[in-house]
Amino acid sequence: MLSNFLKRTITRFPTTIALPCRSLYSIKNFNYAFVTPPQNFPKTTDSKFFSTHSYQVENESISFNGKKYGLYSYRDIHNLILSLGDHRKWQMILDVIETIELHGIEINEGVLLKSFRVLCDNGRAQDAMGLFHRFDRTDCDKTSKVKAINMAVRAFAAKGDLDSMFKVLFKMETFRPEISTYRTALSGLLKSNKPKASCIVLDKMKESGMELESIDYGFVLVNLLKKKLLPIARKLYNEIKEKNFTIEHRTYQMMVDKFSAAGEYDDVVRLLEDMKKDGFELRGSAWIKILVSLSLKGENFPLLFEKVKQMKEAGYKPIEKIYFNLISNAVVHGELEDVTKLSELLLEDFISPNIYSLGKVINTCADQGKPEIAEMLFDLFCVKNEVVPNVYVFANLLKCYTRCPSYERAQYWFQKMIDHGLPNDQIVYTLLMTSAAEEGKLEEVLKMVDNMAKENFEMNEVIQKVVIKAYIKADQMERAEQYAQEVSDTCKDSDLGVYFNIIKGYFMKGDREKVLEWFDKAMSSDKKLTPVFFNSAFKILLEIGSHDRIESMWNASKKTYLKMGASNYNLILQFYAGQGKLYVADSILGSMVKRGLNMNKSSFKVLIDGFEKRGNAEKAEYWKNKMDQRFFEELDNEDE
Repeated sequence: MLSNFLKRTITRFPTTIALPCRSLYSIKNFNYAFVTPPQNFPKTTDSKFFSTHSYQVENESISFNGKKYGLYSYRDIHNLILSLGDHRKWQMILDVIETIELHGIEINEGVLLKSFRVLCDNGRAQDAMGLFHRFDRTDCDKTSKVKAINMAVRAFAAKGDLDSMFKVLFKMETFRPEISTYRTALSGLLKSNKPKASCIVLDKMKESGMELESIDYGFVLVNLLKKKLLPIARKLYNEIKEKNFTIEHRTYQMMVDKFSAAGEYDDVVRLLEDMKKDGFELRGSAWIKILVSLSLKGENFPLLFEKVKQMKEAGYKPIEKIYFNLISNAVVHGELEDVTKLSELLLEDFISPNIYSLGKVINTCADQGKPEIAEMLFDLFCVKNEVVPNVYVFANLLKCYTRCPSYERAQYWFQKMIDHGLPNDQIVYTLLMTSAAEEGKLEEVLKMVDNMAKENFEMNEVIQKVVIKAYIKADQMERAEQYAQEVSDTCKDSDLGVYFNIIKGYFMKGDREKVLEWFDKAMSSDKKLTPVFFNSAFKILLEIGSHDRIESMWNASKKTYLKMGASNYNLILQFYAGQGKLYVADSILGSMVKRGLNMNKSSFKVLIDGFEKRGNAEKAEYWKNKMDQRFFEELDNEDE
């Protein structure tokens, strides 16, 4: 604002300088004109006048950045405001407006709108709203006020400043926003991904008795879909259909995508029917979404095969990648016959399917513990249809028998690979060894270790852990201890996983003393504590009731600045809360919030419940608010 010196200087001039000059500038036709200054307007000759604002006012002009702008030319004033905006001189824009007024020149709607635009476009909507009352002093219609308010609302929405936006929409005493302002808010909230706020605006529009159109609902619906708030989106969609409003094809497509991804097949079917009623053609991508969503539930596979048929009749067919995706989902959610039928459909459409994609499906079989499906796929693709297998396919077949241990079947597939002329490698050897170790076949494991040494394969940490597991499974704990200690002493790159294998072995045998002995050895070794060891050891220590060791491990993690994730923090948080040490848990949760770690509601509720039981309502309320704030922001800021 103006300096006290300026105010004193102005008040010494005759009051005639403040006579208003009617604006000759019209916002409607953008004609520029000049204003004749009052005859007795004082000529300022002091070049220091206004110098505290980095611009100078003298000889009926304002100097800024080496250029002069006439006080009585609205064109010059416009250009000055633009120049100040380019130089990010936001306060100077406000000062210039006041300077012009103090010189008896009317601030017209064009100058105000230009100032609004420059400030709002640069995230200074709060400053712009400070100029709004000046519209009442100008000879302008309501249209200019609406334009200014719309600019501010758009800026507030884009910035995510919901409090300021709601104040403009709902609490202004001197101005009642029109429907265009509400639509501006909905559009801005869509861009800034604020679905809850858009619902509030839409409800307010209904309460105000405004005549809503499909575009109003469309803004909110898309915003909800982007954030995957499907229950609310479904409710709004029902309302749209009840009012017979139209929905754009891309919005339909977006709904099909989101509901398909969520496995909400009933909604997808209804959407497709509504699309047809509205005259939209079902495209290939929509068919794919339907098939994928159906493949996520086992009971839907009969319908899935029917839809594949309809899709082909409509002139589309799944690409090879989609077929393999459906087959993988069938492995997880379906039955052997579903996998077989989909595989046969794929082979009908593609003579030479991608062998790496087949390997990925067999890997899914291994992860799901379904070796019988993996063997069926090999027989169908590689035997009956002569698709040439590679090492990746055989490696995943071997992996099946590490999850469902059968050294006999693993040997069979290992030999099958050799018969196909494929080279053996370290990964295949390790998988074969793991299968033998899981069955406690110690001699076979040691024999393979010797073979690997003869073939110059490196004895890495993974293989060493397999050997330790073989000793444990063969009930040779002393030899397992010796081997683990040898690995720890000779392999400087080994981690605490070597120790953990022994800890887990004794835990499975119920030997609490040995568990604690080897835990202490691990913590006193020169090996670095890792988040994986922390979680694994924590669960065992909690099971055997060694709370002091848990606390010592937690303290060690802080001393070594271990970068732990949310899962580590959640474990220790619930531990301390369960022990009644609520203020320690309070500090841990505070650290999680500061670090922005992914937390679920149980992280907060364990403290809320604890403080409520202690009668500390203030602390309980504090974490309730934090939880609500956290998950409101998560919904409104989630990156799709």
